[in-house]
Amino acid sequence: MSRPITLGLALTLVTACGGTPPPQAAPPSVPKPTQEVATPEPEASPPASRPVSYVQATAPTQGRPGLLAVRRSFNDGKPIPVNPVAFDVAALPRVKLPKPNTFENVPTSLPSTGGTGGLEVKDRPHHSGFRRPVNNYRRIYLRNEQAPLTVVRAGHIDMRAHGTHPFYQTCNDHATRPQPLRWEVLRRQANDVTFTVYDGWFDAKACSIHVSGRTVIKPKPLLSGLFYGFRTTCSDCAAPEQLVLISPSMTLEGQAAVGGEVHTSAGSLHVTYLPVRAGGAAVMGARMSYYQLKPWREQLHPEDGFPFKHMKSNDELRIGFQLSQTTRDDEAQAIAYATLIQRSEHFDDEAGLINDFGRPGH
Repeated sequence: MSRPITLGLALTLVTACGGTPPPQAAPPSVPKPTQEVATPEPEASPPASRPVSYVQATAPTQGRPGLLAVRRSFNDGKPIPVNPVAFDVAALPRVKLPKPNTFENVPTSLPSTGGTGGLEVKDRPHHSGFRRPVNNYRRIYLRNEQAPLTVVRAGHIDMRAHGTHPFYQTCNDHATRPQPLRWEVLRRQANDVTFTVYDGWFDAKACSIHVSGRTVIKPKPLLSGLFYGFRTTCSDCAAPEQLVLISPSMTLEGQAAVGGEVHTSAGSLHVTYLPVRAGGAAVMGARMSYYQLKPWREQLHPEDGFPFKHMKSNDELRIGFQLSQTTRDDEAQAIAYATLIQRSEHFDDEAGLINDFGRPGH
């Protein structure tokens, strides 16, 4: 073999056997952490314009404290706003109410003087649904024609005894003893509103009314005359004093107390007794319809600036009272509110309603 061929073959073998090192394998690539960039959410479109749902009265500065007007539909489940106002419990008149008559103290002879306190005996009409009187039974009712805001109770009477007006009774020859009777009358006389408590007896045998006592009270108006209040003592109650609230007939939604009990006497008038004592508290809530408020407005506020004269038949009032007294307070603290819920479809007197709240003399 010639020399040049030998050298070429040697160079070829050296190159093939590793004269030049093979390229190194690249290390596995590790992905770099990527930083996420928050994408801004698209701006929400502005809500469509809607009519005002709540109408706040200008009452706090113009003489109608505690009142609020709200426009709302029946299916609106939102909380009801309130505009509470504090009132001075100590400024309410304090009166000692006598205990009602009982079956244990029936007198041997009934008083013949003293009148009937406006209460009269009226025969009940005989409709097809009533049984006609037999065996000398006379179906009557006791009614005060001059003062419709009257509530009558008979029999076992206490703060929880409900009453009605007119009060239905039966006269008969077989009655053995008179029945205790108490009726309460709220009326306007000149410029004053008086609350008169009559105690007496009903003689079912003679079908007659006999007055044994009378207590006249001048309660103080609260919430622009929607309520009237006074205080009274109670010797056999857990609380030594009671705050008495007189109101139109209303539907009670709830009541509770600490250190005593809340007593409610319903009828043509609604009388609520809230306990007042150190370390105690009481709360009461109710609603009132147009028809429940109508007699109250006609009898007590026919011409003055009563703030609810624009109330319509499907509107309602929400009422609330809260009372408390700590052990360090000399007197109890109380707040009250009344929210008028307007549910009328055609509500065109909004300005007049606000003016009624804002102007005491309107």
